[in-house]
Amino acid sequence: MPPKAISDVERQALRAYYFSQKPQPKQKDIIAWFEQQYGRKLGQATTVSLTRLRITINILIMRLPPAL
Repeated sequence: MPPKAISDVERQALRAYYFSQKPQPKQKDIIAWFEQQYGRKLGQATTVSLTRLRITINILIMRLPPAL
């Protein structure tokens, strides 16, 4: 049986956790945190999408003009 999709609330909490950690956590850390918080496993596809989001944000930040 495929894993149950995460809710919007869980997704928001996951993103908040991910971006509040310095350095950003690895996939295994994200999966462990989610399981501890919500009592179920998080699929690897969800952690991969977070990694892609981080990469996209970093690319966009690099393209910003320098602050005055």
